[in-house]
Amino acid sequence: EGTTFDAILAKDAMPPRSTQRTTMRFLGQVSSKVYVTDQHLFALLIFRMVRLTLSDGVCDESCGAFASLGVILNRVNDHPGRNAYRFGKLALALTQRLNARRIVPNVYMLVYGSLNIFFEPLQAVTDKLLEGYDVGLQLFEPLQAVTDKLLEGYDVGLLTGDVDSAMSCLTFRFGLCIQNGHKLQALLDEMKVAVVTMNQYGQRFQLVFTRLLLQCTVNLMGLGQAKGNDQDPTVLTGDVSNEEEALTTGRKQQNVTLQLVVMLYRMWLAYYFRRYRQAAEWAITRRNLTNERPGMLLRSGGIVHETLYTGLIAAEIARTGDSDEWRAVLIESMESLRRWADLTPWNYSHKLLLLTAELARVDGEDERAADAYDEAIATAKRHRFVHEQALACERAAMFSIERGNRITAKTYFEEAKALYAEWGAHAKVVDVMDQVSQLGI
Repeated sequence: EGTTFDAILAKDAMPPRSTQRTTMRFLGQVSSKVYVTDQHLFALLIFRMVRLTLSDGVCDESCGAFASLGVILNRVNDHPGRNAYRFGKLALALTQRLNARRIVPNVYMLVYGSLNIFFEPLQAVTDKLLEGYDVGLQLFEPLQAVTDKLLEGYDVGLLTGDVDSAMSCLTFRFGLCIQNGHKLQALLDEMKVAVVTMNQYGQRFQLVFTRLLLQCTVNLMGLGQAKGNDQDPTVLTGDVSNEEEALTTGRKQQNVTLQLVVMLYRMWLAYYFRRYRQAAEWAITRRNLTNERPGMLLRSGGIVHETLYTGLIAAEIARTGDSDEWRAVLIESMESLRRWADLTPWNYSHKLLLLTAELARVDGEDERAADAYDEAIATAKRHRFVHEQALACERAAMFSIERGNRITAKTYFEEAKALYAEWGAHAKVVDVMDQVSQLGI
């Protein structure tokens, strides 16, 4: 409609007791409930909220509406764009202008959980999600107040707290932390506390996701023994989670997001622990389910994780057979990562370099592969993605073995082992030691 972002920021506030203000509150509440279950309806509600804001003025719910519009644009365009990012920035600026602390958890969940991961360093994004969680609990449970921020939220907290969004911020944070190399012991401790908190507040939806991530972390750390699966670290069934129950729940409730999360982490763990055919099966299953729901609007760090590891799986399978089909999948993954790396080199350039090395390896371009592995290792180190630095070292070691460079391979393996230990992934330390032992180097 020709309205600039500056003009939107300067618009008058809706009268507090007006019909439009009541409508915005109602639409905001309904949209939060259909965010996952009916994304077409979610989009229609958000469009209506944006139009009301443009015609009648701004309110707290306008902040969430613009953040949601950014998420929608991000998906409709099929890859992140500056307009989506700008709507996220508008939502944050409007939240600050209105001092809309009540809406902070919802806005942070959307902006930092689904938008800014494509434009800002992941380490900074996860901290903002934690801040959104803190604000959410401040508004709901002021008796836990220990800082000035909690005291500020006291007057409105008991009646207007947005615990749902607060817990969503936390779940997004956990998912992004495990993907950006956050120290696993610290993450484990944080998730254990969160599980208790989510139980206390009856947050069953977020609890299922958090338990899956907690089991994934337990598996990587090599803690305990998964029940009934011969200590298989790729299975998300153990003391804290049951993947079959989660998948069954997802199917019965038509919760595609829950099913995709289970499949994503099963695929990831299978690749990490060198069950490549199993990883490929999970990748195919996940892609088929996604293709069945082409209208899905939600985009988060999961799509990056899926793209990277689908590409890595494709490279491994293409190297050992089914070359043409899987090589095409690898190229597709690289194209997506190249777009994201153009936007935020910090988050994605080392991932692209790793896939570049794998493609060169598939194509028999040994010198190019060797250079790309070293670049991926150096860039991941510079950008503080310790887990992917470790993975790049491990892949470089395997590549060196193929070339007959056993001394070089041992050096890479030793570096990978040290980095996995730094991350806290002791099960991977054992896996690397097993490879070294089997190879006799």
